[in-house]
Amino acid sequence: MLVGSSSVFFRLCQCVFCFLSLVPLASASLVLLALASLAFSLLLSLSHNLVTYFCCSRSDINRGGLPHRPAIC
Repeated sequence: MLVGSSSVFFRLCQCVFCFLSLVPLASASLVLLALASLAFSLLLSLSHNLVTYFCCSRSDINRGGLPHRPAIC
């Protein structure tokens, strides 16, 4: 009887340790997902700023060389 209960306790400890080993993996995945989301957001903002700079601040638009400004401006 004592051998059976120690085996159950051992399996329970294995289960708990297995779960605890997965927690850092899950939190690392969430951190990586957050960093990827932030990088994508920064890239999108940078590309919009570059398009705005090259399309809207060119001298021929400011002089009125084009009949209308691009829609992004």
